[in-house]
Amino acid sequence: MDTLSNSKVTAVLALTSDHDGIALIDLESGHVESAQAANIFSPLVSGEFDTMDYTGQLNSYVDQLVYTADRDKVLQAMDLEIVEGSLYTGKPYYVNYRVLVNDEVKDYQTKFCNVPSADGKQVAVGTYDVSLLLAEYKNRITSAKRQAEAVNTAKSAFLTNFSHDIRTPLNGVMGLMEMAKRNVSDVNKVSKYLESMMGESNHLQALLNDVLDISSLEDNHVSIIHQPMNINVFAENCVSIVSNKMIGKEINLSTAFDGLPHPYVLGDELHLQKVLVNILDNAIKFTRDGDIVFFRITEESSDEDSVTYRFEVEDTGIGMRPEFLDRIFDPFAQEFKGSSSSQEGSGLGLTISKKLIDLMDGQINIKSTQGVGSKFTVTMTFAIDKDTESSLRGKKPSSADSLKGLRILLVEDDTINRTITQSILQAEGAVIETATSGEEAIQMYTDSASGYFDMILMDIILPGISGLDATHDIRMSGRSDSTTLPIIALTGNAFENDIRKSKEAGMNAHLSKPVNARVLTETILRFASSDL
Repeated sequence: MDTLSNSKVTAVLALTSDHDGIALIDLESGHVESAQAANIFSPLVSGEFDTMDYTGQLNSYVDQLVYTADRDKVLQAMDLEIVEGSLYTGKPYYVNYRVLVNDEVKDYQTKFCNVPSADGKQVAVGTYDVSLLLAEYKNRITSAKRQAEAVNTAKSAFLTNFSHDIRTPLNGVMGLMEMAKRNVSDVNKVSKYLESMMGESNHLQALLNDVLDISSLEDNHVSIIHQPMNINVFAENCVSIVSNKMIGKEINLSTAFDGLPHPYVLGDELHLQKVLVNILDNAIKFTRDGDIVFFRITEESSDEDSVTYRFEVEDTGIGMRPEFLDRIFDPFAQEFKGSSSSQEGSGLGLTISKKLIDLMDGQINIKSTQGVGSKFTVTMTFAIDKDTESSLRGKKPSSADSLKGLRILLVEDDTINRTITQSILQAEGAVIETATSGEEAIQMYTDSASGYFDMILMDIILPGISGLDATHDIRMSGRSDSTTLPIIALTGNAFENDIRKSKEAGMNAHLSKPVNARVLTETILRFASSDL
């Protein structure tokens, strides 16, 4: 048996890496070249192998190590003529069998590969213990089976809960429709039934939206987009949304987010809003009349490039048990499910919130005491929007004449809202022109010279053409300022889908009514020309 040269060792290792023995075999003569003096199949085989050819080494290996029941199969499968024929396709040839080592049966594999040579008659052979590999495969299979079973269990639980939660409002709508039919002549009763049907329909829509959201998150179809946002405006929008849900409840919403040093950041406003509105909704839902819900935003730390904010929602409501907190982020988790119609929900809100927070590299912490209340804390780091900070440096949004020199087109059909907004902006020095419909706004824009208006404040719901369509038409008009003129939505439509539609139509920002005068002024300054 000759010793393999370094170049041949490299070639053989490339074909038989991780094998116990490596060798080159001449298919015609059975001559062996090996990198070791031991048996080419296993160093555990005893004997003198320096002058022994392939067949002799194979016989010694089979006699001493191969499991008795597999010996004939191995001798036949590893015969050089069989090996040569099996390698005819150019692919490696494998032989699997059992060996007996220290009274322990193990699974082994020998691999044969063609090796480029002048006569094309050399093959590389290598043998290794596959017991650990098979054990690993078995563990993987077992793990995959358990995961599949867990998925099936979760799927069954999902379908059970979803079926229950979707049938409840649906049955309510059907029952109310039947009651309305029976009392069609009683206008007051029918009106009450219709109002209740609207409530059930809204609940059903919220459930379906949550299911679609969680499906998108599970399928990794949700992208986080870092865009300019104003934390103050963001907070006001969140308050505006949940304020509508406090109608009829004697709950005080206490807010604290003024005076933030770095309000202009880059973040995913829509997804963060969904998170905090979900948390605020729960706080309001589970807080009794006469109690308080706190909404605070504080700057935790900052450096030249980033700022970390802490968003806190604290209530003095019913609180939660410690055992429920362990599964609070599980889909459909509801501690008081079915106990009260005022506490209905999909059970997916916090699941969605947790997944979104994770996607935005944030953290959420919950503290709760049953009968005392709960506190949700979301911590998130944002890149500072240096461009906006730079453009506003030196300006004082709260001072008189801060909007001096700005000509703004205010598109608002409601007389009271139009008068209030016009008065606020005129007090800041802006020149205001008004339109009461989308068509009128488009006409005033197209009749003016490019650059005449510095900004448009656009309501969404208008008589005739909507604010979204009006914005789209302005953006597509082809004028030199059609794509650069700031257009800001100023509307009662405050939900995530409304904001997304505004951005898709070409609006630069979305403010929800009722809007704070300071937030309105700051937003206008943010998008106004920097040379004002």
